[in-house]
Amino acid sequence: MYYNDLTMKSNVLGLTLLGAAVHERVTPKYTDWPFHNQQHANQVTLDAMDLANYCERNGMNPDRAVILVAAQYHDVLFHEYSLSSGFSSAERQSAAVAIEESYDLGFTDSQLEHVGACIESTERGVSCQSLEAKIIRRADLANLGGSLGGFVISSFKLYNELHMQKGFPGDWISLIQGTRASLADYLSEDISFGEFDRHHNKSLWLIQTERNLRILDRIVAQPAESANTLLNKILERASSINRAAS
Repeated sequence: MYYNDLTMKSNVLGLTLLGAAVHERVTPKYTDWPFHNQQHANQVTLDAMDLANYCERNGMNPDRAVILVAAQYHDVLFHEYSLSSGFSSAERQSAAVAIEESYDLGFTDSQLEHVGACIESTERGVSCQSLEAKIIRRADLANLGGSLGGFVISSFKLYNELHMQKGFPGDWISLIQGTRASLADYLSEDISFGEFDRHHNKSLWLIQTERNLRILDRIVAQPAESANTLLNKILERASSINRAAS
């Protein structure tokens, strides 16, 4: 299914072949965790191709090969990261792995540096310095600016992952509240692609994201039992829609 979708979204045989080669390399480096897994990397890749198409329709020329490699590698070895690895963040570790493993794929040194910079742009507090970096960040945060159900599903997966990985002590609502607070750095930067992607000086993605967050704020402000009931209803409905679509 992933390869079929990639072929449809890329419209370039060479890019599909590159995608197959990269996919084979990254698959062993992802674990079967609820959120940071190969399925997430594949979805980010497909969303990034959609965004590249959107930019091209509006006269821009993103480097699709750089985007594809950055999207596939952006979370590799995420769960093996520690400060003892010599990298200051998991994102920088993923960037280094992507660069090291992509030398034989026909990239120039400049493109490889660009791949690394795109991956590093998914780190909190790091600015996007190129169109491709904005595309990768937007794709990585796609659920925020998509349906409310998609964001709730992602939050639930992350909640389960934190329980598995670190024994997260809080409940689902406290995780959403914490996630809400940590998003400030991401939302403060303008990651619109141009005037075609703005309305009243805000990116269209940010407008939808802020709408979703306002709804979530109203939900989690309710008594815990009511908030959990509402969130579970949203989760069940969104999951049912996803199952029907697949």
